Amino acid sequence: MKRESANATLAINQIQHKVDRLPQREQEMISLTRDYDNIKRSYDELMAKKLDSQISQKLEEKQKGEQFQILEPADLPKRPAKPNRLKVLGLALLASLVIGAGAPFALEMLDPTLRGTGEFKSFFDMPILGVLPVIQNDQLKRQIAVRRAAVIGGLISILGAYLVFLMVHVQKVQSILQSFGLSIGGGS
Repeated sequence: MKRESANATLAINQIQHKVDRLPQREQEMISLTRDYDNIKRSYDELMAKKLDSQISQKLEEKQKGEQFQILEPADLPKRPAKPNRLKVLGLALLASLVIGAGAPFALEMLDPTLRGTGEFKSFFDMPILGVLPVIQNDQLKRQIAVRRAAVIGGLISILGAYLVFLMVHVQKVQSILQSFGLSIGGGS
């Protein structure tokens, strides 16, 4: 019985010693669990970063030809490239001269009537026996109005083209006139 009692006491002491160490083991377990959770969280974050970096690397490889860098910023032009204003104004001036001076001449050339005895004598070498007066009707008045409008329109278009040209290039015209005035003044 003494032996059994000693064995039982020994077993009780061992169990008591284990029970006494239980809070310490529990603290170690809590510490290990906390460390494991921290390491697992860190591992998950690193895996997510690795996955993100792989995805971005694949995107970069796919878009390598699509990416470009701006080496130099674009410069704004000092003056517009198109339309060439001087050329447009020159063409407008030329067109106004053609229309203004050519239209009345064309109307006169296309009109086959002879006006007056002087024109008749220049075409025919015959004496004039009699002259008929011009019949003043609406058609004649319309023809005269068209001729006047063509001449006046031509003169106005020429004048308008010159004014626009002078307004656009006023400084150039002034410098040309000043140099012309200086050369005339210097020569006299």
